[in-house]
Amino acid sequence: GGVLVSVSLGGAAIAESEAIYVAVRAVVRPFTGAATSGAKRPQSAASQNCAAVRLRLRLDQRQSSGHGAPKWVPLLIELTDAGLAELKKPNGGALGSTGVQAWFRFAQVYATAPYSRFITARVGPRFFAEIAPKGLLVAYVQRYHYHAPDPTQDWQATPTVRNTPATAPSLLQGPVIAVIDDGCAFAHRALRKSGATRNTRIARYWDQDATPSLNVGATPTSLGYGSEATDADFATVIAGAPQASDEELYAATGHRPFARGAAHGVHVTDLAAGARALKARLPAHRASDDPPTWVHDNDAAAQADVVFVQLPQHTVADTSGASLGYYVLDAMRYILSRCTPAAPVIVNLSFGAFAGAHDGTSLIEAALDDLIAQRPGLLVVLPIGNAFQSRTHASVALRPRAAHTLQWKILPDDHTDSYLELWFACADGSDPNQIEITLTSPQQSALGSITLGQPPQCWRNSQGAYCGIIAPQKAPGSTRGHMALIAVAATQSDRAGDATAPHGVWTVTVKNNGAHPVAMNAYVERDDPSFSRKPAGRQSYLIDGAYDLNATDEQISTIVALKRRGAMSNLATGMNTVVVGGYVFRDGDVAPYASAAPDVHTWNRPGVARNPNFAAISDESVTLRGIRAAGPLGTSTVRRAGTSCAAPQVARALFNLIKAGSKAPVADLALAIKPHQSALAPRVKAPREGLVQRRAAGKPIYDAQRLGAGRLPA
Repeated sequence: GGVLVSVSLGGAAIAESEAIYVAVRAVVRPFTGAATSGAKRPQSAASQNCAAVRLRLRLDQRQSSGHGAPKWVPLLIELTDAGLAELKKPNGGALGSTGVQAWFRFAQVYATAPYSRFITARVGPRFFAEIAPKGLLVAYVQRYHYHAPDPTQDWQATPTVRNTPATAPSLLQGPVIAVIDDGCAFAHRALRKSGATRNTRIARYWDQDATPSLNVGATPTSLGYGSEATDADFATVIAGAPQASDEELYAATGHRPFARGAAHGVHVTDLAAGARALKARLPAHRASDDPPTWVHDNDAAAQADVVFVQLPQHTVADTSGASLGYYVLDAMRYILSRCTPAAPVIVNLSFGAFAGAHDGTSLIEAALDDLIAQRPGLLVVLPIGNAFQSRTHASVALRPRAAHTLQWKILPDDHTDSYLELWFACADGSDPNQIEITLTSPQQSALGSITLGQPPQCWRNSQGAYCGIIAPQKAPGSTRGHMALIAVAATQSDRAGDATAPHGVWTVTVKNNGAHPVAMNAYVERDDPSFSRKPAGRQSYLIDGAYDLNATDEQISTIVALKRRGAMSNLATGMNTVVVGGYVFRDGDVAPYASAAPDVHTWNRPGVARNPNFAAISDESVTLRGIRAAGPLGTSTVRRAGTSCAAPQVARALFNLIKAGSKAPVADLALAIKPHQSALAPRVKAPREGLVQRRAAGKPIYDAQRLGAGRLPA
């Protein structure tokens, strides 16, 4: 549990209502100067008559562990045009003045080209007063999102610098493949430079943890936290221990050990830039039973310089993506700062969550789109997600005076909070302000109702807060939609005194009391265990008695609110990123879990109906799930499935095209794979995913929309 606070500001004043994502173990209240105990739910900005959002954040977890209220908090911020103009001035203009730095600090890298209106910053309590009317920054800040991933972490304005580099690392000329992920096995043979040397092709490595384990390199001064190492740093360690094993090399650098013999990041990096292309890891053709050749490839990606950014451990462990945006934007700026301005850069980001507006206007999606637009030669490749059958999305059209009930199953032994987001929009563009939401617990106890725009509500038991709901008029997670969020505490805790919620089926009834039809899209937030880590969360989901897992999408879409389409990654609906789906190598059919764009009837969100750009292999066959790529040690390989494995294949193909001289690699890749599509057509096979019904209805065996421009051959 952490706290996520999002606030949307309109021009020179705060919008009608602040959108506060309230984790149920937090108490969020207007800042009154001195801390007080027993604080109740916060007033809404509307009740404060658009006054300053002066929030004091106090987490029960911090209090129980001896921590007080944080003095600095991390924000992801969108600046206004005036704010961007100040940022471009020497030293950041008014944003970087000496007085302002006492309570507002951003990294140096944001005050250099390519300039963007999206930045990260660390702020003190005074910041919230200074974005109020007549405040120093009111004209410069458009909206912000609070990213506090670790409630026990004491954020500093400028983290302690471990070492100061004598000189800045030389800039990479490119093209460059960059990976933002978890787990970089820099000593793996697949990532070595050509020849007999053991030296790595990981040219730049940045560990974003506030207390990084790496004991070589230095803190990047342009970002101010974490630890950076270069290929020269790694070469020095390797030269000093030429006979050392991989484990010994990792120990010598303080590199964090790899849990359970596997790592997501090295698997992804190998697929994007390893010594073997995917075709060497699979049979020669899909009807063959011959083993893979495992020969090294001579493509350009196999020789590429690689920049790897290690996400913080608490961010990786929290699959809900609570703090992901803050660190991803910093990672993007770090990567670009280590390359020449003209260097082509392909970034693979195989991460994402479930909830969000899914309309491309979230802060991190808008930030990525803006950065790609401002920086020629930058491509960002993302997986579309694996939630097609997850039952985490519902879509309902609410007629005036009509109501709909959602059933939300929260599992026992879930050690993490569960979240359900409800997004609303009217077809005519009017505000859906007459939406009433009623919450009922598994014990059939009606907890209460809330209407959009009313103050947040929180319910407590003898141990503390176990459930909360907020329904702001405006949500900064989207520039178009209106959102209500329900947060339910963990159903199990190993710590005495923690408030826990009852498991079972929670009922959420949504009624449209207005005069206009309203479209509602519900998203359950991701809560599954993080790969290679101790399981903590258990994924909650929506239930409906009429839902059939084996029915075709066409069959269920007209009879139940649960929708397979639209359950995409919350990062995959931007306009400038490259989004990748997955397909099965043996039969050519779309992977059954690969997410898809929403149905056509989601007319209320014009930016959301987007299919993947491409599809790549994510499974070898129906029974042999996943594809093999590097494990952490020696020449080890592991098998992993998912569109996270498909995305780096497209990143590799784009890199090779750029290296071959392409000026429009995305368009050129679509043309290059087009002749291969007929050869990859699905073969006749045993029924799966309702295919018998699909054939009987005269519809294609595979869903072409989920394959985008086509399937990338091995």
